[in-house]
Amino acid sequence: MSPDNIVAALTFVVVLVSMLITHNVADHWVQTDAQAMGKGLHGARMWEGRLACLRHVVSCRDRCAARSTT
Repeated sequence: MSPDNIVAALTFVVVLVSMLITHNVADHWVQTDAQAMGKGLHGARMWEGRLACLRHVVSCRDRCAARSTT
């Protein structure tokens, strides 16, 4: 395995682990109950579910941005 391949593989692993940690923190600590329940809507209420998911993403982004500026 060449050094370039090793660097690419390590980069992938680091990014994957950081994304998994971020996802779990966002879904279990940041997300509200209303967002969690709303994200599962489908059928005639599909757009309500998509809006709940969008609110969840925005709230996570805002909290992460607030922490990075302190």
